This record gives sequence, C-alpha cells and structure tokens, in this order.
Amino acid sequence: AEKFYHEIRLNMNVPDASITYSPDDIQLGDLDGDGELEIVVKREPYDGANQGGWNNGSTLLEAYKMDGTFLWQIDLGINIRSGSHYTSYILYDFDGDGLC
Repeated sequence: AEKFYHEIRLNMNVPDASITYSPDDIQLGDLDGDGELEIVVKREPYDGANQGGWNNGSTLLEAYKMDGTFLWQIDLGINIRSGSHYTSYILYDFDGDGLC
C-alpha cells in the first residue's frame, strides 16, 4: 500500500531528558542549496508541571534531510515562551539566494 506521509526518526539528544519534546510543527525549505527540500521540526516541551500552557523546558528547532539525517538543533531558550501560539516560525528565502 502507498504511504501518504513521510516518516523520520527524531534526534533524541535534547537539553533536558526529564522533559518530553513533542513535534508541534514542520516547515520545508532548501537549507543548504542542494536543490532538495529539508525539514525543520519545531518540538515543544511537555513536562506535565502545568496544564495551563506554561512549560519549564524550551522550544527546539531541528533540521533534517529528507532521508532523516539530522543536521542541527537550535534551543530557543527559556526566555521564549513555548506553545503553538507563541513560537511561530517560517522558512523563506529573504535575500533571493536560493536558500531558506
């Protein structure tokens, strides 16, 4: 049967192993100029400490090749509030050089 989704294994090297980091959003773009799309996954922390939306962990952005190869991780830090409505992001070629 044909799959209508793309599956990759996420990087398990996270800043705080006591917190579960769940995928929250993805964006696609050519990050390295090879003409192929890469995946940037936003991962939100969930530590169960507060059901009202505040988390003790920080949001992560992670880049992957389409084959699942891990490229990099950016930890947005504790000063950026985690949550779908607080940490929106976009991949875009702002300077027209072919790279996001």
